[in-house]
Amino acid sequence: MPAAGIQGISLVVWALGLSAMAAGAPGSYVVIGNLVGDRIQSTRVVKGFNWLMAGLLDAVALSIGVEHALVPLAG
Repeated sequence: MPAAGIQGISLVVWALGLSAMAAGAPGSYVVIGNLVGDRIQSTRVVKGFNWLMAGLLDAVALSIGVEHALVPLAG
C-alpha cells in the first residue's frame, strides 16, 4: 500500500477495513445463498446462472490477461 501513498496510521485503518470486508464476504454469501437457494425450484435457472457466472469469470480473466500481460509485453 505504500506505493499508493498509504502509510502510517492510514495503512492500519485501510488494512483493518479490507480485512473486515474480506472476512465478511463468505458469510454474506452463505446468508444470501440460504435466502435465495430455497426459493429456486428450476434447474434451468441454476444452470443459466452458472453459465452467466462462468462467462463473467472468463471476461475478467481475459481482461486481466490483456491488461497485465499482453499490453506490457507489447509496449
